[in-house]
Amino acid sequence: MEISRENFRTMIFYDYKCNLTPKQCIDQLHLAFGDEAPSNRTVYNWFAEFQRGRIFLCDEFREGHPSTSVVATNVDAVREIIERDRHMTYREIQASLDIDMKAIHTILHDHLSVWKLYSTRQTIDFLSSKNVELMSHCPYSPDLSPNNFFLFPNIKKKMHGERFESPEAAVGTFRTLISEVTASEWEKMLRKLIAYAKIYRS
Repeated sequence: MEISRENFRTMIFYDYKCNLTPKQCIDQLHLAFGDEAPSNRTVYNWFAEFQRGRIFLCDEFREGHPSTSVVATNVDAVREIIERDRHMTYREIQASLDIDMKAIHTILHDHLSVWKLYSTRQTIDFLSSKNVELMSHCPYSPDLSPNNFFLFPNIKKKMHGERFESPEAAVGTFRTLISEVTASEWEKMLRKLIAYAKIYRS
């Protein structure tokens, strides 16, 4: 028997009304349906929707043809999702709104590009106001990005194999580990960065 998105949403809504946590709902869905169960983020997203008062479970935004999916209502819905969680994937947006991938791509890149540039502009303006000298980043050079060659690999190594009760718990651990990086570790990293930069320039 094939379970539709609406079927899964009904189950999620039932668990929500029974005062289960998103984690408990996820566990039950995985126990019953295994790999066919919705992703963890989808369950958390629907719990958030229900907490805001949403009660309809149908595919609210589908118009029947991909070309009609790029409408103001969908643009606003995608913007709201992205502003709520910038790490949402295409598939998770699709699962939430049930609009086609092409429409999501068009909305994100054509209609919300101003929003993305605005975020970048804010950062640049803030740094400039603090008299921080801005330097252009070398394209496609992860070995010159401290996050790529130092911070993220170390954090990933420390978090490897850990299980978390919720996304919030994972974020909390991530922030704690970042705050535990010592000044001497940063200094050592910066010396390496200078050495890498000299090699790059030569």
